[in-house]
Amino acid sequence: AYVAAIREALGECRPLIFPKLTPNVTNIGAIAQEVMAAGADGLVAINTVGPEVHIEPISGLPILQNSLGGAGGKSGKWIYQEALKAVKAIRQAVGEEVPLIGMGGVSNGRDVAEMVLAGSDLVGIGSAFAKVHQREWPAYAEALVDDASAILRGEERNNSAKYYSLKPSMEYKERKVIERQEFGSDTLVVTLEGNWPFEAGEYVFLWIPGVGEKPFSIAIDSPLTFVIKLKGAFTKALFNLKVGDSLFIRGLYGEPFTLPSYPKATLVAGGSGVAVVPPLAKRLTKEGVTLQTFVGISDENQRDVLRDEIEKYGPLNIVADQGEVGRVLSEVVRGAEVEGCSYYFIGPTPFMGRGAKELVERGVSPRAIFLSLELPTLCGVGLCGQCSCGERLTCQYGTFVSYHYVLENDEELLR
Repeated sequence: AYVAAIREALGECRPLIFPKLTPNVTNIGAIAQEVMAAGADGLVAINTVGPEVHIEPISGLPILQNSLGGAGGKSGKWIYQEALKAVKAIRQAVGEEVPLIGMGGVSNGRDVAEMVLAGSDLVGIGSAFAKVHQREWPAYAEALVDDASAILRGEERNNSAKYYSLKPSMEYKERKVIERQEFGSDTLVVTLEGNWPFEAGEYVFLWIPGVGEKPFSIAIDSPLTFVIKLKGAFTKALFNLKVGDSLFIRGLYGEPFTLPSYPKATLVAGGSGVAVVPPLAKRLTKEGVTLQTFVGISDENQRDVLRDEIEKYGPLNIVADQGEVGRVLSEVVRGAEVEGCSYYFIGPTPFMGRGAKELVERGVSPRAIFLSLELPTLCGVGLCGQCSCGERLTCQYGTFVSYHYVLENDEELLR
């Protein structure tokens, strides 16, 4: 009835309809027959398995927070055999003429070949891409086709394996709060036990069981330190943590960026963007770059956030808004050097977009300007697409992106 209603609503418009079938039924073959009889042009199988509750092993609690009690659909390698079984059943039920896309846990050439032998006309890849860096997606896909073709000819081949990481990418580690310091009513610097080596351009997810998780930049790797800006329910929960409480972390995501060859650099941060300054300044200083830092604040209570750490690397200019939002940008642009200096903006997207635009108007090359794009990613492994900038995902390529790239590929992002 659902497919028939869609077809009726489309009227004379005739796009192809390929429903993706759930495996969570007793007879997927019979459902496939009914869907085709209702007007579908072809089929896709399978969708996620479940829902089931996945328990994080350290905390012993569900990872997901939802109205289903933490239950969610399963995808990836652990559903492959169920997907293969479903594809065979569907092909047997609908015959050879119905176009069928088989997918579910496919990750190597043998999986692809078996899907074809089971009755798939095309084979879909989904969760496997979370285990492959985005820059290698085309090569991985090509290797899958070559491997599968060889296997179907009776040869053994597994060249796609070199692109597929076996390292756990969403594993949590527990850390306890050892210090917390509030700056005014909306800024918290929280320090956790241990360390977490990283580079500027990389980030982690913080998770509180029963509340949720969000991505955060690390301010200092040892002891592990974060800057929290009070914004919503999750950051409120972070504010409520006391010394001795546990917090869970996963990552790293993103990657370090390649520094441009400029002898000087100006770092400009606003809001919680100040957290990114220490690792960036550390990296630039290590490469012999002379730098200065500007930090914009809206509240005088924020003046000392990471101040001692930032001043290790060069002059620090703290600029209060004093009634002018983003006043620090005016200070930076007024004294900007057009040649021999790179600029790094860290903060809200409109803040960075305004600063970059005004520097270009002053004569600075867009290639000398870099933005720290901390977009609202949901996964960190390349699946959700929320962190896309042009054709790149910042969870893969890192959070620092040149202003030139943004102008060429995703200028709307800054509006």
